[in-house]
Amino acid sequence: MTEPPLALLEMRNIDPALTQWLHEIGIDHPEQLKAVGAAQAYRRLRAWRPWDAELIVLWALEGALTDTDWIDVTPERRLELRRDVEDAPRRIMRSRRRSASQTRTD
Repeated sequence: MTEPPLALLEMRNIDPALTQWLHEIGIDHPEQLKAVGAAQAYRRLRAWRPWDAELIVLWALEGALTDTDWIDVTPERRLELRRDVEDAPRRIMRSRRRSASQTRTD
């Protein structure tokens, strides 16, 4: 017999409040969180609930995905995640500028 799918609340570091926040941004199952990744989920949370999305939430999401306690996310991985979170809007803007300039020259 196969086991039922894991619920968000059953993942490490995910408490009822974080579960609710994830539901609010359209992440209802662990598979969705895995597909999106910790950084993208955190960006969405920060856009939706800027007053609640502290960095500890990013570490908790990463820990949930790797089945580790948030406190054990390595400093190197934390730096990678922060860069990913902070660089994404810049990458999007650069891409949009490139697309706009190509459209003008076509």
